[in-house]
Amino acid sequence: MAERGIELGIIAGARILKDPIIRAFPIGIINFHPGLIPEARGLDALLWSVYKGVPLGVTAHLIDSRVDLGRILVRETIPIYGDDTMLDLSERLHEKQLELLPKAIELAVAGKWTCVAEPGTYNRKMNPDLERQAYAMLPEYVKHFATDSSQTGPMNSSRSGGKANPTEVPSAATGANGRE
Repeated sequence: MAERGIELGIIAGARILKDPIIRAFPIGIINFHPGLIPEARGLDALLWSVYKGVPLGVTAHLIDSRVDLGRILVRETIPIYGDDTMLDLSERLHEKQLELLPKAIELAVAGKWTCVAEPGTYNRKMNPDLERQAYAMLPEYVKHFATDSSQTGPMNSSRSGGKANPTEVPSAATGANGRE
């Protein structure tokens, strides 16, 4: 990458990258994780968030050799509505990843990031029994986290794009220039 002048990489939904690939990008490689880090590290972030009662959101971070940690650029929650399904939430998480792309690039290039204070638990692939439990827990989860429970129905235009009421979620402490 260095010989081509490429300083920043971007991935989403990729497998774990090896250190030589990570080190090939001077600025780093941005990953868009469909969960809040460190609370929802690892696989099946949506399901684990519902199961553990963690707010849903997206974390853009510069990856390192640790899985779903690295230097956090931005974390934002998504709006949740009273009649949301797993598919609605999954689509909104995907839309939020796309929405955060320009902001994450800008922050990475400027060197503005924070470190994760506590790594939290790495979640492995959810087994089928727990997955069924997470689906069964969804109605209570949605009721608890609903942005505005009066807004229901998939055709409600205020729900499009996952852009209603974006909320930044504070992460680890930041030092000078956004660095620890």
